[in-house]
Amino acid sequence: MTTKGIVEKIEGDVVFVYLMEDGTCVSCQARGEGDVKGCAACGLFANNKKHPIRALIKQGIRVSEGDMVELSMSPGKAVLSGILIFLFPLVFFFLGFILAGIVLHAMNDLYKAVAGFACMAVWYLLLFLFGKIRKRQDWPVVERKINSDGALQSKEASCLPS
Repeated sequence: MTTKGIVEKIEGDVVFVYLMEDGTCVSCQARGEGDVKGCAACGLFANNKKHPIRALIKQGIRVSEGDMVELSMSPGKAVLSGILIFLFPLVFFFLGFILAGIVLHAMNDLYKAVAGFACMAVWYLLLFLFGKIRKRQDWPVVERKINSDGALQSKEASCLPS
């Protein structure tokens, strides 16, 4: 899975990139409208000046602020991220809802719902901690710098800005 973006800021081997819409974004059914343009399913928000994404600079690529770059992320990681962020919280909600009825003998649906939301919160806490442990392993990677004429550059001097 690749996309293009413009480098906003560089901190060592990490860049902050605003993503640009491409042909795949236009045809995506999960695409947002209005101020939230981009793919809601994969969490990549194109043309959103409020939330740049972090990406790692591939060794040998040299970029500077304002450069257009090509980012890549394995499709498996993108699908797994979607499952972890969207599907598992629902599973944990229903698990908490059902367990509250069985274990706590809660007859009131309000108590069951509170237990469901508590289980969702536990899942998001676990996901946050998992992200801290894995740190930058699942981030997108800057694969190439795109010249102003649209040509791709795959190798340059270093990953650090000059």
